[in-house]
Amino acid sequence: MPLSPPESSCDTANASGVDIQTLEALPQPALPILPDLPPPLAQLLAHRRPCVEPYQLVTLPGGRVYSHHGAVIDANNCLVGPLSREIRGPVRARHTPHRLLSRKSALPDPIDLPGKTLVLASASSWKNYFHWMIDSLPRLRGISASDFDHVFTPCRHAFQRETLALAGIRKEQLVTAREDSHIRAEELVVPSFPPPGTVTSAGLRFLRKLIPTEASTIPATTGTRVFLSREDTWNRGIANAAELHAALVARDFHILQCSTLRVAQQADWIRSASIVVAPHGAALTNLAFCNPATPVIECFASDYIRAHFHDIAGRLDLSYQAHWTPGGDPAAQQWALNITEILDRVDRCLGSGN
Repeated sequence: MPLSPPESSCDTANASGVDIQTLEALPQPALPILPDLPPPLAQLLAHRRPCVEPYQLVTLPGGRVYSHHGAVIDANNCLVGPLSREIRGPVRARHTPHRLLSRKSALPDPIDLPGKTLVLASASSWKNYFHWMIDSLPRLRGISASDFDHVFTPCRHAFQRETLALAGIRKEQLVTAREDSHIRAEELVVPSFPPPGTVTSAGLRFLRKLIPTEASTIPATTGTRVFLSREDTWNRGIANAAELHAALVARDFHILQCSTLRVAQQADWIRSASIVVAPHGAALTNLAFCNPATPVIECFASDYIRAHFHDIAGRLDLSYQAHWTPGGDPAAQQWALNITEILDRVDRCLGSGN
């Protein structure tokens, strides 16, 4: 019989039959704001709150999970808010439950799974490379995939399948998280996670250890100049990309289309890099594999400003710069960059010995 959606939500500690194991008790250390940032980025960083949440492994007997957004429901049909994060923040008991559930009059019959089912699905990471690598994949740290009979996770994209395999998750364990998936587990196990886009030192250490080296995929082991292209994206493309690419190729840059490469190949290119230049976008997630002090120039071309890659650079002691070309429409599919100013930054980095 179809089940009614949850009509209320609860904090993790109040979920039915919950068992909570704290794996990392200390809060995330504060990250300093890097110098010489564009005003919109500096303002964003000045007003955000630090992450102070511990990393926990939560077990719910008879718990359920719904959809590729990973809405976690306890045995009493209560939405577990902190484990069912939306992009804009966790569901709280005093708020309307998960938007996805609030549109449903009934949920499909759940599929019952014996044993332990691990949940990796979340609203942020089902299709986005950055959020998969930063929000979801590090939830595997400190636990062994072999301890679970099933893993409820998005598997649509090659980068998800590749990294799950590297984490030791076998094909026969996978339960693909789809839009209308509804699972009821004998034991539902959910690793906690901070607000989407939160970059943690522990998460970066996990990624750097997880992704192997495939040095044969790159032309050199060190000293490679790299530009990460957005030519194949449907939004926030660079209107004057051809001009910028030509100027960078003349400076011995390699133009990379990361979507055509395996994750391990992307990591090797960035490990070899002596400088990384890129417009804001998910390909900059690969800064997680940079060597310390590597110069990085991130290019913004509108008021669409995010601090994700500033944070990766800060955690890894990279030499980060942000270039902002103001005036672009955040909703536009094409932006124009100030190429003269970007090349001036590049030439100053190269002239300093990089």
